[in-house]
Amino acid sequence: MKRITFFIAFFILILTTLGLRAQHHQAVNKVFKQHTDHTIPNAVIIQQNHQTRGVGDSFPSTIGHKVVVGKTTYDLQTNEVLQDRILVQGNEIHATWTMSQETGVISTSAFADRGTGYNFFNGTAWGAPPTSRLENVRTGFGGIALNGNGNPIYMSHDFGAKQIILIEKTSGGWTNAVSTLTSNTGYWPHMATSGNWIYVMAGSDDSTKKTNGVTYGYYFSRSNDNGVTWIDNMIPLPLVDSVGHYYGGGNNAAISARDSIVVIVCGRIGTDLTMLRSSDYGATWTKKVIWDWPLDNFDFYSMNITDTNNDNIPDTLWTIDGSVDIAIDKAGQSHVAFPIYRVYKDGTTTGWNFYYRTLMSYYNSVMDSVKQVDDIYAWHHILCAGDSLIRSMPSYSLATPGDAKYRDGGTLTMPQVSVNENNNDVYITYTAIVNGDLTEINIAHPYWLGSSGIDGQPYRDVMVLASSDYGATFGYPVNITRTRHYEEVYPSVPERISGADLHFLYQGDIEPGNVLMNEDTYDSDFENWMIYQKVPIADIFTESATMSAPCNQFELPLNTQNITQAINGNINVYPNPATEQVTVEVALNEMAKKCQFELYDMTGRLLSTIQKSNVTNQKVIFNMKSYASGNYMLKISADYAVSMHKISLH
Repeated sequence: MKRITFFIAFFILILTTLGLRAQHHQAVNKVFKQHTDHTIPNAVIIQQNHQTRGVGDSFPSTIGHKVVVGKTTYDLQTNEVLQDRILVQGNEIHATWTMSQETGVISTSAFADRGTGYNFFNGTAWGAPPTSRLENVRTGFGGIALNGNGNPIYMSHDFGAKQIILIEKTSGGWTNAVSTLTSNTGYWPHMATSGNWIYVMAGSDDSTKKTNGVTYGYYFSRSNDNGVTWIDNMIPLPLVDSVGHYYGGGNNAAISARDSIVVIVCGRIGTDLTMLRSSDYGATWTKKVIWDWPLDNFDFYSMNITDTNNDNIPDTLWTIDGSVDIAIDKAGQSHVAFPIYRVYKDGTTTGWNFYYRTLMSYYNSVMDSVKQVDDIYAWHHILCAGDSLIRSMPSYSLATPGDAKYRDGGTLTMPQVSVNENNNDVYITYTAIVNGDLTEINIAHPYWLGSSGIDGQPYRDVMVLASSDYGATFGYPVNITRTRHYEEVYPSVPERISGADLHFLYQGDIEPGNVLMNEDTYDSDFENWMIYQKVPIADIFTESATMSAPCNQFELPLNTQNITQAINGNINVYPNPATEQVTVEVALNEMAKKCQFELYDMTGRLLSTIQKSNVTNQKVIFNMKSYASGNYMLKISADYAVSMHKISLH
C-alpha cells in the first residue's frame, strides 16, 4: 500500500481556536503536493564522502558533543516506555540498546542474533562498536541499573524461551544467567534498584493472562538480595484493575526506586495513568490516578464509541499516548512526564481517529496536579519552518509502509525525566517532530531522499525542557540534536544527575519511522546509529531562554554544513549582534525570480518585508533603531529555497 501523507498548512490561530483535523488510525488520506520550505530544484550538493565515515566518528553539534557508539538493524527499541539504557558512574559511561547485525532486514526478519548491544566509555575513550550481543541467547527490550555490589546489571527477556535474563558486569566481564523469576508470565521487564533491592515491572504477552481483570496485564516482582531470590515472583500488580485499565501491555509502565521508596506509573492509550507508591520497599502501596480516562472498563481496541453522556455521539477525549517516565528526587518526591492527545472512536471500526496536537504533561507529588509544559503547536515549534504555518504532520497509519509513526506515540513522545542531586533542577527529555523538516524526493542532494524514497515524512529531534525550581517553571525546549533530514528517537537519560553535564543515548537514522513497524527499507549507511551525546547543563539553561531553542538546525548529520546552505549561494548577515541596522548580502549561483527578506520578532509577528525580483547579487538593509533589544528572526526566501538567521539586537 502506498504511503499517503496529509499536509496541513494554515495559521496557528485557526488551529488553536478550532482544534486540529482528526486522523483515523487506519485511514489513507489524499496527498496535497506542495513545495515545502527546504525544497530546492537546484540544491547545492555538499560533501560526497559520507559513506567513508565509520562508527565512532563524531557528529557535528552546536551544543555538546556527539559520538556514534554502535549500530543496529533491529530498530524497535521499545513498544512505548523506554527502559533505562545509559548508566553514568563517575567518569565512566555504560551505553546499552537492543541490537541485531542481521543484514537485508524487513519487518518479518528473524533477527536471530538479537540481544543487548553494549559500549563502554572508560573515562578517556569509547570502546570499539559491538558486533555481537552480550547474552548467549536471543533477548531484547531490556534496561540497565546498578546493583548493591556496585556493578552494572542488565535485565531483558528471552521471548522465545519465555525467560527473564539477568546479567551482571563484574571485574571479569559480563556474566550470563537466567533469572529465577517465574518464566512464561511477564515480559518486557522494567527494572529499578536501590541497594540490594531490585524491583521489576513486566507485561503479559497473552490476553488470556489477565491480572485483576486487565487484559495483557501487569506483573510485579522484588528481590532484596540482588536477584538471587524473589519475595514477589511475577504477582499481579496491586491496585490496578480493569476499571481504569481494560488493557495493559508490554512497555506501558515506568518504575523508579530510592531508599525504601518505590514508585510505578502505568497506562496506555485509552486508559487511566495510574501511579502506585510504596514507602516500605514494595510491601504496601497507595494509588493515585494522575490522568483519568473518563470511560471505565473501556475496550479501546474493539468497536466501541467514545460516548461519555450516552447520546450516541462520539466525544473527543484527551488520552495518554502510552509513553511515560518517572523520577524520584533526593527529597523522595515523584516527577512524572507523559504526552497527551485527543482521540475519538465512532464505533464503526476497531480503529480510532486522533488529532495531531500533542501536549507534554508534567506531574510532581509536591504540587499534586498536572500541567502542560510543551505543545507541538506552540510558536516556538511553529517557527522552526520560518513562518506561521504548520507543515506536514504524518498520516500515522500503521498499515501504511513508510509512515513516521512510532506505535501510539504523538508528535511529542518518549519522555525521560531526570533530577539533579545537587540542586532543584528537573529535566524532561523527549523526541518531537520538527516543523518543516521533511523527506523530499525531487531534489539534487541524494541524502535528503530517505531510504524509502517517499517524500513528506516529518523528522524528529531530541528536545530537553529544563527547570531550576523543581518543575514549577520550565524554559523553552532546547533542540540538542539539530540534525536536519535525520531522525533521532528513543532517547535515554540517567534518572539522577550529579555532574555538570547531561548524558544522552538515542537512535538515529535517515528515514522517519522504522523497519519493524513501517516496513521502511533499511539503509546500511545511515540508519540506526546509536548516538551518545554530552551537553553542559549550563548551555541547556542558556538556550532555554530563547524562543528559537527548538530550531537552530544544521543541515546534514554527517557533515558540518548549516541550514543556510539550502540557499543556492552565499548569505552574509552583519553586524550580528546589531545596534542600529542589519545588512544582508545575498550572492546566488543562479538567478532567483523572487527574493524576499522578512524580519520577525520572537512571537512570530512580521515586522518588516523587503522584496526584490530577478536577484543574483543583492544587498538590503534593515533599520533596527525603533526595535527593542532582544532576539529577532530573519527569513530569506529565494524562490523555493529558504534560509533562517537569528539576530541579536543590543
